[in-house]
Order: sequence, then C-alpha cells, then structure tokens
Amino acid sequence: MTTLYLLNRRHTAGQLTDLLAAGDTVVLCGDAVQCWQQHWPRQVSVHVLSEDALARNLTAPATQAGIDYPELVQLCGSHARVIAW
Repeated sequence: MTTLYLLNRRHTAGQLTDLLAAGDTVVLCGDAVQCWQQHWPRQVSVHVLSEDALARNLTAPATQAGIDYPELVQLCGSHARVIAW
C-alpha cells in the first residue's frame, strides 16, 4: 500500500524520512519546499508544489518534479493513503 505524504513544515522533514517505504511519494509544499535539497531515499518519489516554490523564489532541481494543484489532486487519488505533516 503506497502512501502520499504532504509535507508543509520545514522542520518535520527529518522525522518523515524514517517512515518512508518503497513506492511512497512526498509532496513538498508551504515552507517545506525549502527541503528539496535534503537527501531523500531513491525508492521514494519527491515532488515540489511549484506555486509554493515560486512564492519563496526557489527553483527546484530537475531531480524533484514541480507539480501544480491539478497534479496534486491526481496524486491524492492515486495513493491508498494521504498523510499531511
């Protein structure tokens, strides 16, 4: 069962990495978009909410896929569980 983690606080990113399993997805939004540089497990997909990154004048690297709100809704529908941090 895959889980989508919506991470919106920068300081919780370190706590989340221990919970991630292969096939999980992380979406960085809010202040958490500043965590794109953090080391994320290879078996986990990491996305950055583009609007929040732009609001903070950040450009995520190509290794993190920038997504918009319609894509976020699709991700929520494609995972068995959605957990917001």
